[in-house]
Formats: sequence, C-alpha cells, structure tokens
Amino acid sequence: MKVWNQKHEHRFAHVKRDGWNIEVWKREGQLRFYPRNNLKDYGLGPLLGMDLSFLPLDPLQAIVAEMKNGLVGRAELWVPGHDGSKVINAYKHQSTDLRLDFFMFMGGHGAGVDQLNAWLHSVGLGLMPVFQDYTVEMLQSVVDTEEDIEGFVMKDTQFDEGVKFKPFKDADLRITGVNPGKGRHAGRIGALICSDLQDVERANVSGMTDAERDEMTALHSEGQLLGRMIEVKYQHVGAGGRYRHCTFIRYRDDLPSSNVSLR
Repeated sequence: MKVWNQKHEHRFAHVKRDGWNIEVWKREGQLRFYPRNNLKDYGLGPLLGMDLSFLPLDPLQAIVAEMKNGLVGRAELWVPGHDGSKVINAYKHQSTDLRLDFFMFMGGHGAGVDQLNAWLHSVGLGLMPVFQDYTVEMLQSVVDTEEDIEGFVMKDTQFDEGVKFKPFKDADLRITGVNPGKGRHAGRIGALICSDLQDVERANVSGMTDAERDEMTALHSEGQLLGRMIEVKYQHVGAGGRYRHCTFIRYRDDLPSSNVSLR
C-alpha cells in the first residue's frame, strides 16, 4: 500500500489496527476467511482458509445468509492490547480476544460510510472507526490519546485500496539491556532494551544500520553502551505503556539522564 503524501485530500480516513488483513467470502453458502498476507509458515495464505468458527460471528452469519456467493468484505483480525505478532498464537489457541473489524463490506443499505456503519452496528458488527472531517493534527491527536491504533488508511470510497498514514512520535530513552541478533545479525546486537527514567521498560528498539549495530556491539563488549541515552521514534503506545514499532534515531549524549522526557 502506498504512503499518503499529505497533499491529496481524501473523503475519509479509517483506523488501521496492527493485525492481519482478511478477506471474507461466501462460498457454497458458507463463510470463508482468507488472509491477504502470505502466511505459508503458519499453514495459511490467500488460498488457505482460516477457521474462525470459535468467534461470536452469529450476526455475520445471519447477514451472509441473505447475500449471494462472492466477496463479503475485508477486515482486520487483531488482538486488543497487542501487536500483530500475537495474532497467530491467539488464533492457534482459539482465543475469543481476537477481533474481526471490517473496513469494507459489500452488503448493507448503500455504500455510504455513515449509512453502512450505522447498519452494521444495528446488527452487532461495525466498521473500523472512521474520520470524515479530518486534519493531520487531529489524526495525530487520536494516535496520541488512544491505544491500538497503528495508523490510518485514507480513502474516497470504502472500496478503494487506499493510502496509508502512520504518524510517528519521538522519545528519549535510556539503554538498559540488549537482545542478541539472529539470522543475518547473529553475533551482533539485535535490539536495544530501553527504559524511561523511572526504570520502566518501554521498548525494544531496532532500526539500526549495520554500521551502527557493529559500533553498538563493540561498545557493549567494552561496557560502554548500557546507560547511554538515545532518541527513538515510535508509532503509538500500546498495552502496558510500551512503545510500538520503535526505531533508533541517534545518541543523546548531550542530554543528562535526569532531564529525559517524552516529546
């Protein structure tokens, strides 16, 4: 999906969760769920359906019973309070914590977002939260104040593929530990474990270049890495106050640890 250039105005923006993009179909009178992502490692994929019968989908079943065979809609399968990596475990354990929220639905009374959202809610379903009169500042404030929002998808109709917008925020944190690298990063630092001034662990920070990883690995072996301040960027705050999708920007050796604050 392309990134929004913040120049072209779209009719609305809907929330994007950190989960799996799912196509919902009616085939031979039955609901079928297909991940749009390639999940062959999990025995799933665009041609390998998922069994979501453990979820409370009776309202959806009732709606689909009146529809023709074909595409029902597209939705996000996600776990509140967790990032997308937790979806597979929740699915394997048939956890009812999983949520299936639509961002496109073929049935209902008209394709208008307001009408469609009201109709879906009347039968116990709903679209992703939608913002029609938005500004960049307003979307940023939504990310700042609400959990489980990875970003937004900007559209002119619900059937568009859309363009994505993921606001980032900055923070200064202290390095309190490291995770070893795996795969191509074996033998080097994989991620930085970082905390705030109250020693509350906030993030596993990645996004370093190979050169930065080499330098950090050498500094860590010499005992000169832990305790240093760094500036990071992250998308949003998740459950437990952890920063999601946190990446390294630069060292903040100019910043005394007693003056660390979020920005």
